[in-house]
Amino acid sequence: MFKTTICALATARMNCAIHLIRMSGPNAYHIINLITDKTIDKKGYKITHANIVDNNQVIDNVLINCFVAPNSYTGEDIVEINCHGGVLIADKILSLLIKYGAQLATKGEFTKRAMMNKKIDLSQTEAINNLIHAQNELAIKGSINALSGKTSEVLKKIRNALFNLIGQIEVNIDYPEYDDVEQVTSNYAHEITNNLIKQLKELLNNSKRFIPLNEGIKILILGAPNAGKSTLLNTLTKSDKAIVSHIPGTTRDIIEASINIDDITLKLFDTAGIRTTNDEVEQLGINKAKEYLKQVDLVLLLQPINELDSSWKQQYNDILQHKHIIVYTKSDLSKSKIDLASNEVVISAINNEIDDLIHKIKKLFEVEDFSNSDMNVLQSQRQINLLEQAIHYLEQSISQLNNNVPLDLVIESYNSSLDSLNKVLGLDYEYDFLDELFKNFCLGK
Repeated sequence: MFKTTICALATARMNCAIHLIRMSGPNAYHIINLITDKTIDKKGYKITHANIVDNNQVIDNVLINCFVAPNSYTGEDIVEINCHGGVLIADKILSLLIKYGAQLATKGEFTKRAMMNKKIDLSQTEAINNLIHAQNELAIKGSINALSGKTSEVLKKIRNALFNLIGQIEVNIDYPEYDDVEQVTSNYAHEITNNLIKQLKELLNNSKRFIPLNEGIKILILGAPNAGKSTLLNTLTKSDKAIVSHIPGTTRDIIEASINIDDITLKLFDTAGIRTTNDEVEQLGINKAKEYLKQVDLVLLLQPINELDSSWKQQYNDILQHKHIIVYTKSDLSKSKIDLASNEVVISAINNEIDDLIHKIKKLFEVEDFSNSDMNVLQSQRQINLLEQAIHYLEQSISQLNNNVPLDLVIESYNSSLDSLNKVLGLDYEYDFLDELFKNFCLGK
């Protein structure tokens, strides 16, 4: 499919023990034989010991791994050069490959070729990207099924069932005299469609749980001045990330931090204390804090346990509309006991007593259920949006069937749903989108 041969350094560009240089394309074996002191046979799964030479001068002593199309990662002829780990040596070998006709690969181009040559599908491609950027064990776990193709198999079965339903309806319409295809009734279509919706919603719900676990749960820390926000941030990060002071309004801007704790990644945002103020700069910080409400997965609303009154929540009515945990702070300053709701917890950040809060966060995002199961999940918000579209069109078809709309009209909703599923699987890809996706990849991947 591709006429060019590409090459890239597949290991980090730094001095190390071994570097791996990868070359893929129709001229891979021709080019490698122009720079070695012995013939590299075009035989797959073979390792050859040779010297890289330039004008009879030995550049390095290397091992060469051979793969032959279509039995390779990209589906093309691939040659991998294991050279010594000096950056200068790797650069010299890359220069020779380019000199004799190879082109330097762009980011993610090897994986792009693998997908375009149908060695992997789009879901597996995005799983590779997630594994590269995984920040915790759960992120790795959630990407493995997609990488192995299990998630795609689930989607393909659903997609094929919908495809077959559409085919049956079309045959019934165009060839009513054809007896070998079962006659589709509204009741039959209704039953099949409901089953597809059920399967897709299960995949959708699991995927929505995975995204914040994969990317990091974005948490906004809010509360009145001196509620203990900065102390909590410092305790979580085990650092002096934020200035702690008894003076109200110390924090003016958003302070960000990312941590891994108990196999989950938390992306924390410490904010200005919420209060009425005449200080213009402080008010800007408060406004910015409220803007972040639209961007986060969870709000921690902090309130000192020794400053409770019956009306303290009223000023936070808009904030309490978001997914939140109420955190009663400074338990070390009060002996009073309060009845806690399911979304409330008591801590003393200054004494590092925050285990209950971590447990509450993990329970809210069902971390334990996820880590103890082998569920299939989609790998990006883009895929989730497409799956929601597919479900929307199927639900639209159910509504049409309930209103006795003829099947030859309902089929348009089915086709729209099928189109969305095809896009999730990469069966209908757009090159502009692919170029954007592969920008996140490494050069040699």
